[in-house]
Amino acid sequence: MKIKCIAIGKTKSQDFSSLIKSYLSKINHYINFEFIILNEIKSIKNKSIQKNKEAEAILKNIHFIDQLSLYCRQKISRTRVHSKD
Repeated sequence: MKIKCIAIGKTKSQDFSSLIKSYLSKINHYINFEFIILNEIKSIKNKSIQKNKEAEAILKNIHFIDQLSLYCRQKISRTRVHSKD
């Protein structure tokens, strides 16, 4: 099993970055884990267009998975993603 954590935008906190690196070095001994940081979409005045572009960037990194968990500041949702076959 492989777990991917996909985040949008880099963290500005050095403490948080070092915690992520430490966690990744520990968890990779037990499970195949990949942490992907996508570039933040900036300078778009329309937030819905920005969210759609960020969603497209996330979907480019998902090929086929059994389960997808989405976590965002406003709400938490879970969904299943299947291949397009």
